[in-house]
Amino acid sequence: MLHSYNRRGPSPFKFQRMWVTYDSYGHLLKDAWDSDVSGLPMHVLVTKLKIFRLKLKSWNFHIFGNVHQNLWVLEDKILEADHILENGWDDDIGIELNRLKALHKKAYDFGYVPSQWGVDGGSWLVTQGSHFIFFVYPHLGGIGSFHTPRNCTPVTHLLYADDTIIFLNGRESSIRGCMKFLDRFCACSGQKINVDKSSFMMYSGTPSSVVQVVGSLTGFHRKSSVMTYLGAPICVGRLKVLYFDGLLTKIRNKLAGWKANFLSQGGKLIMIRHVLSSMAIYLIAAVAVPKSVLLNINRLIANFFWGSHDGKPKRKWVSWDAICRPVLAGGLGIRNIEDVVNSFRLRNLWNGFVNKSIWATFISGKYTIDNFSMPMYVTPRTASKFWKECAKLIPVLVKNSAWKVGNGDMNFWLENWGNVGILADVLPAEDHSHPMSLREAVDVDFIIPGLANASIILARNLYEGRLSADTDTRLWALTTDGIFTVKSAFMQTRNLAPSCPLARFFWAKFIPMKLLVFFWRAINRAVPVDVRIQNCNVSLASGCVCCMQRQIESFEHLFMRGDIASSLWDYFSPPFGIQRQDFSDFWEFIWAWFTAAPVGSQMGFLGILIPMVIMHRILKWIYDINPMFKVIKQSPSTIRNVLLTCRISLSVVRRKPVKVLRWRGVIRDNQGWIVAAFHRFYGSGTNNLAESRALLDGLDLCSQMGLRRIAVRVDSKLVASWYHYKSDIPWTLLRWWQKIRERAQDLDLVVSHVYREVNAPADFMANMGLSCRSDHNLWSNFPPRLVGLARLDRLGIPYLRNA
Repeated sequence: MLHSYNRRGPSPFKFQRMWVTYDSYGHLLKDAWDSDVSGLPMHVLVTKLKIFRLKLKSWNFHIFGNVHQNLWVLEDKILEADHILENGWDDDIGIELNRLKALHKKAYDFGYVPSQWGVDGGSWLVTQGSHFIFFVYPHLGGIGSFHTPRNCTPVTHLLYADDTIIFLNGRESSIRGCMKFLDRFCACSGQKINVDKSSFMMYSGTPSSVVQVVGSLTGFHRKSSVMTYLGAPICVGRLKVLYFDGLLTKIRNKLAGWKANFLSQGGKLIMIRHVLSSMAIYLIAAVAVPKSVLLNINRLIANFFWGSHDGKPKRKWVSWDAICRPVLAGGLGIRNIEDVVNSFRLRNLWNGFVNKSIWATFISGKYTIDNFSMPMYVTPRTASKFWKECAKLIPVLVKNSAWKVGNGDMNFWLENWGNVGILADVLPAEDHSHPMSLREAVDVDFIIPGLANASIILARNLYEGRLSADTDTRLWALTTDGIFTVKSAFMQTRNLAPSCPLARFFWAKFIPMKLLVFFWRAINRAVPVDVRIQNCNVSLASGCVCCMQRQIESFEHLFMRGDIASSLWDYFSPPFGIQRQDFSDFWEFIWAWFTAAPVGSQMGFLGILIPMVIMHRILKWIYDINPMFKVIKQSPSTIRNVLLTCRISLSVVRRKPVKVLRWRGVIRDNQGWIVAAFHRFYGSGTNNLAESRALLDGLDLCSQMGLRRIAVRVDSKLVASWYHYKSDIPWTLLRWWQKIRERAQDLDLVVSHVYREVNAPADFMANMGLSCRSDHNLWSNFPPRLVGLARLDRLGIPYLRNA
């Protein structure tokens, strides 16, 4: 019986049938309808309805109050009266009980309980209510409390939706009292307990006679080993591996079928990151999962990533710890399940000391730990496995904490109360073997025996610059708002490694995941070339099938010095200014490719993508060769056939007809009169090249004429967007746009886009440039057609262009 609920946003207005049962409702309606409202009939109707709604809300709150709360209070008073009458009859209470039951029936008939009915007060109302009534009435039927350790908050029940756990002792009177309460609850609420789904648990050494009595009184069956509550296994003692067979089976079923056989390693990586790594998160956050279960999960995921052959897992060329590193540290960014466990245990530890919950109070009382003793805490041998996993992370919590100082009850030496680090680390030369709180240090003005004067001054300055609050508040130093997040804890607890210089280049969104994983394997020497296989103590005669002379197949030979590799590198390298012969190390050669052009430019994209494609196609070609070292389709004896095997053609590619570029420009004053005109012949190229060069030539011409305030109208929307930094400029045009930017620095320049029909005079000049195939500037004696087109623009008459 959960009496509170959360609603998002304002509740919608609903008309209640109970309102019409009151006489004052009619007067309220008449007053609202007699309101003076003018306007159209529909406006008058809507306005009066709004007025009536506002009056109804105020009237409802005054007459009926909180309907749901009144109904709950009424039910509690009925139960209280029933309990009192069971102990002895009282006429006054009996009369009151009959009145309350009549009100309860009327409330359900009409759906409300008015506040005037007098159920808001009374001597029987119990205000220390909880979700379960027997918690409110602990004396009911002699229910005995469940034994908890000393200094711990008593726990009577756990409740989540319709799943409930009740804790009580095993005396027969307690069982009878609990069942009596449950029967009353069912009678009042109209709900029934599902006996088939209900059960009880007792200590394994409980006598069978006691177990039989409990079973006969409750009608429930006994759970002897483990029970599941909210998806998590609960048992007496430590959790066993077999309790998690369901989780492992669920992961195996997810990997079965086509996924393991037809997904590339890139597809498998996506599935591992977003599906498999998340399947166990709920359980590991709730319970202490055995380490062997975590190892089995890692093994299943690793076998899925590397694949299998004839039912046997393939060799794992890279360790699982290296795979689970961040991508910038040379890993694949997969979350190691053990690191995830540590991050959740750190969250449990944080909630136990920062959040004021029942669980936090229970843990603090059971293990006798507080903010002062936390840095020096020693885990008891008798502690639970769950708490041991949490307690081993206390140094991590203390190291990454800051404080808002209130009373100053934290440890003076071993806490970061000054927000510059733990004071024992800031002053390592001082004697901090005697524990004391910050409040004790403040009381003596930091004059501590053995503390040097410079350290005293430093401690005083830190205290003056502290963050103050009414109470001591621990902050999570890894977030800007001081609130703990599992993500920041995971980044702190995971195993870190030195960064990989190449990773920031090839982990890009524009590269297919299959290529990314292959290149990652190449970096980690996880490509099964002959020399790598021989290093695994496998007897193998090495001979590279890419070469006519059958040299030893090493990684550098296959991907850099072999006949196929050298031909491909020499074919693609010249545009980037890279000579393969200048490099003795393969990865220095790849670094030259990655840094040949600015990152983000088109050449930069190609400098990253081309080496990865070449390496991938070389290995793919090797896999297409049969065991007799014969090429299935083409022979690799020539460069042309090699490139065809790699799906790269050296033949002439059919392209669109090459455009002959001519461009134009007209300079006019603010009245529209022509001041100058020019046309240019740029040879062959793209329209974007011509537009860019014409803009540069026009700016140079204006500078020669001494013009500084210039408004440029271009009929290319793309060029206008380039000028306003709204689109990326192709790397082939960068040199022209660098000059345009330099010219614009000295000018008051505005660039805007217009349609081509508005640019008719410039169109005419472009045709002149095409006919004469030369560059020319016009300062006077403009062609009559050009003058006529400019006159049409001044008069606002549209220019019609022939199709």
